[in-house]
Amino acid sequence: MKATCQKLAERIQEIEKELVHEKEIGLKFRSVFENSVEGIILTDDEGTVTDWNKFIAGKTGITQEYAIGRKLWDLQYNLLSDDWKAMFPAEKLKQIWLNLLETISEDKPVSNEGQYFGKNGQLILIEDVVSPIIVNNKKYLCIIQRDLTKRRNAEIALKESEEKLKQLNITKDKLFSIIAHDLKSPFNTITGYSQLLKKSIREKDTAASDKYLEAIISSSQNTFRLLNNLLTWARNEVGMITCNPVNISLYKIAEEVNDLLISSAMLKEISINNRINENIFIYADENMLKTIMNNLIANAIKYTSRGGKIIIESKQSDYETIIAVTDNGIGIKPEKLKNLFDNSCIHTTRGTEEEGGTGLGLLICKEFVEKQGGNIAAESEFGKGSKFWFSLPLGTNQ
Repeated sequence: MKATCQKLAERIQEIEKELVHEKEIGLKFRSVFENSVEGIILTDDEGTVTDWNKFIAGKTGITQEYAIGRKLWDLQYNLLSDDWKAMFPAEKLKQIWLNLLETISEDKPVSNEGQYFGKNGQLILIEDVVSPIIVNNKKYLCIIQRDLTKRRNAEIALKESEEKLKQLNITKDKLFSIIAHDLKSPFNTITGYSQLLKKSIREKDTAASDKYLEAIISSSQNTFRLLNNLLTWARNEVGMITCNPVNISLYKIAEEVNDLLISSAMLKEISINNRINENIFIYADENMLKTIMNNLIANAIKYTSRGGKIIIESKQSDYETIIAVTDNGIGIKPEKLKNLFDNSCIHTTRGTEEEGGTGLGLLICKEFVEKQGGNIAAESEFGKGSKFWFSLPLGTNQ
C-alpha cells in the first residue's frame, strides 16, 4: 500500500512537471507568434480565424479581438482595392479558400502573391504561404504572410537606376559620336574657307572674298547652333534642366528668336513672316520655348532654298495655343516623316546648301514640349514644304 502511494505521488509530480513544461512551451510559442516579423494567421477547418498575430493587426488595422471568430475571406475582401474586388468578388474569394481547405496537403504548401490597403491607406504587397496543420484528423490552415512592399520598391528603384545608367551611357556614346563626327566637319569648312578668304583678300578679289565670308558666317552660325543643341540635349538627358513656366508673350518670343536667326535667313534670301497676334500669351518655360522655336525656324531655314519663305503663326482653343512654323522648302519623304521624333532614329539630312546637323534639334523640341504638357507633330509634302506645329497651355493677357 505504501509503495503504491509513493508511485502515485511520483506520477503526480511527473504530470505536474509535464504540465509546467507544456505551459512553458505554450508561452514560448505565444511569444514567438505575437512577436514574429511576419504575419501569422490560424484558421479552423471551416476557414474561421482562430488566431491573428500583432504583425497582421499592425498592417491591416484589424485587431485580434475583431478578427478571431470571423471568416478569413470576409476579412480579406474588405481590405482589397476596388480593382481586386472586381477580380475576386466575395463569393469567388470564399470558394477559393474553401477549395484550398479541401485540397491542400502537408507536403505541398501553397504560395500566392497579392495586395491590400493597410490601416493608413497605403498599398501593401504581400506573399502568403499557406500550410495545413492536422490535429486529431482535423485540417487547419496556417498562413504566413510576408510584406513584399520594401523589396518590390527596392527592385523598382534598382531597375530605374539601371535604366538611368543605361540612358547615361547612351547619352555619353551619342555625345562622343557627335563630337567626333558632326562637330569636326563644320570646323574643317570654316578652316578651309578662311584660307581661301585670306588668299582672295591678298589678290583683292572682292567677289570671292564676299562669297567665302558668307560661307564662313553661315558655317559658324550652324556650328554654334549645333553645339548649343548638343549641350542642351546632354544637360536635359542627365536631368539638369527644369521646367519653370510663366505667363509670356508669344509674339515677343517669336521676334527675339527671329532676331537671332535673321542673318542666316538673309544669307539665303529667305523671308520670315511673324503672323502671331501681339495679344497672345501662353503659359510656358521661356528658355524651353525659345529653344523649341529656334530649332524649328532654324530647320526651316536649313531646308528652304534661296528666295523661299517661312511663316510663323498661331491659333487658340479654349485650353491651348497651337504654334506653327511653315516653309516652302524641300519637304520630307513619307518614310522619314513617320519616325521624325523617334529617339532611336536620329536623322541627319543635309540642308539645301549642304548645311550639316545632328538631328538632335527635333528630339529636344519633343522633350521640351512634352515637359510642358503639350504635343508636337509635323506635316509635309516632299518637294513642296513642311509644317511643324506644337501646342502649349494658354496664358492670360497682361
